[in-house]
Amino acid sequence: MKKAKTAKKGGRRLKYSVKTVLEAINDSGGIKQEVAKRLGCSRKLLYEYAERFPEIKEAFEDEGEKLLDMAESVLFSLVQDGELAAVFYVLNNKGGKRGYGQQNKKDAEDEALQKPVSGVLVTPGLLNEAAWEKAAGAACKTDKKNAG
Repeated sequence: MKKAKTAKKGGRRLKYSVKTVLEAINDSGGIKQEVAKRLGCSRKLLYEYAERFPEIKEAFEDEGEKLLDMAESVLFSLVQDGELAAVFYVLNNKGGKRGYGQQNKKDAEDEALQKPVSGVLVTPGLLNEAAWEKAAGAACKTDKKNAG
């Protein structure tokens, strides 16, 4: 990447032109470490540029949004293909209005910590109350069977 020879802001010479930084941001996913690697600079310098130049800050934000769009597209494809983990993720995170997942994640985490169940790996918010009770009951029966 080309270094700026005359670009100044606040009387201080800039290491890179705004145009050079914007080019490096393109197709980076808004990941500052990736842009820093492309430019051969530190992430700290990029944070400073983003603070000083609104167009750089906006470019990072736009790239981050493009990355989220791509991830959502992949998730959408996985749900269409019937991938259960993707289906559970969507229902848990977007299906609250229809009764999926936990409405209040903090309450769900507190409740999960209070339930003494051994042998069950719990991801707070993944199961609704009825599914939680069913899984916990099955685990308890298994533990009693193995102990006796």
